[in-house]
Amino acid sequence: PLPAAQRAALEAALATAFIDERSGAPLATHAVVVVRGGRLLAERYSAGTDAQKPLLGWSMTKSVMATLLGRMIFLGRAAGVAEPVLAREWSAPDDPRRAITLEHLLRMTSGLEFLADYEVPWSDSLRMLFVAEHAAAYAADKPLVHPPGTRWSYSDGSTNLLARWIQERAGATLAEQLAFARRELFAPLGMSTAVISVDAGGTWVGSSLMQASARDWARLGLLYAQDGRWGEQRLLPDGWVDFVAAPTAGNAARSYGAGVWRYDAELLRDGDGHPVPAELGSTFYFAGHDQQFVWIDRARRIVIVRLGLADERFAPATFAARLVRLLSE
Repeated sequence: PLPAAQRAALEAALATAFIDERSGAPLATHAVVVVRGGRLLAERYSAGTDAQKPLLGWSMTKSVMATLLGRMIFLGRAAGVAEPVLAREWSAPDDPRRAITLEHLLRMTSGLEFLADYEVPWSDSLRMLFVAEHAAAYAADKPLVHPPGTRWSYSDGSTNLLARWIQERAGATLAEQLAFARRELFAPLGMSTAVISVDAGGTWVGSSLMQASARDWARLGLLYAQDGRWGEQRLLPDGWVDFVAAPTAGNAARSYGAGVWRYDAELLRDGDGHPVPAELGSTFYFAGHDQQFVWIDRARRIVIVRLGLADERFAPATFAARLVRLLSE
């Protein structure tokens, strides 16, 4: 329960994600969920959407892959992020791509050629997702254009290589691999609606294609807000949340970590260089195409989810900051 005035202010803040304050016209938001201290404080849905409906997270799936890798390291099924990827396409002993590590894939510093764009029809992102039969193989075939670890460049291909690496170590069959994700991550968090789609070859499209309800996306965010713990159980390695939230070298805005986006407390700029409110200075977040967001404020243990379609009238950072400010009172 919240004091009546704070409850009214919270509901009014949620409404700004669904109704344009200036015109009164509906916005393209489908779902908003707000959690503080592990408790569901508020949620709201558009017509046709409810608390159980899975919604596509697009590139928030990259954060899921980072989480699965952390879980695998915690279970001793991976040595650590410094482990070389050694994709089968790089089997030649003199192939320079053999220097690429898991951390390079997580931090988008692999050095592999890749044009990440959802508007240009010939971009690697669209060709990989909608033309190639094997998404990871498409990415693995790309040449090295920079030494690994020296240049930051956002790449859907890097995460699909990571997804295949995780999946191959999760089990010998697709059924075993899917069971690993459910048993080791989704089930402990109570994420009953989460589904990761596969490509034509049966490999997770880890860059883009997981669906889950807004509440389940919030559960994943809460795992990070609780430093990788769920109740009394630790699911992620000690220090993993600090690792993923730390800025990646070479990213000028300090806006990208390891599978997550972040706001930098000093720069207060987003990945496009736009200013963000000071309330978000300690916040990191999952982000996906069409304005999918899970914001995580560890200090206040606040998780905010927004799912829907892109809408130029909706200002994500302003919305999240308003809620953080309200819930900090």
